[in-house]
Amino acid sequence: MRQSRMDILKYLPNFLSKDPMFHCAAETCNEEHDRLRLALQNLADNFFVNTATWALPLYESFLGIKPSDGDSDEFRRQRILFKLQHVDVSTKDFMNSIINLYSVGHIVEVNEEYYFQ
Repeated sequence: MRQSRMDILKYLPNFLSKDPMFHCAAETCNEEHDRLRLALQNLADNFFVNTATWALPLYESFLGIKPSDGDSDEFRRQRILFKLQHVDVSTKDFMNSIINLYSVGHIVEVNEEYYFQ
């Protein structure tokens, strides 16, 4: 995505920029293009926790995190990333609880070969 302001006249023949009506229309298009570029950049930034601003409450809601009033955005980002990266240990009880969510069964551990059956 473009990181700087658009200048439509840069891509057109020079004589067009000398016409006041065309120049005005091009500037209007430049402003609209820039407004859309910044909106899309803001949206793209919020897809990633490290650069999110207005999407932080969405991540927190999804992860079941309740922020405090004094939490900074950076602290909230770190807590979200920690929660996303946190992995539960695959214990026999944990695996049995997963199985029982979808059907009825149990786990048999085969420790010598490091797997569950």
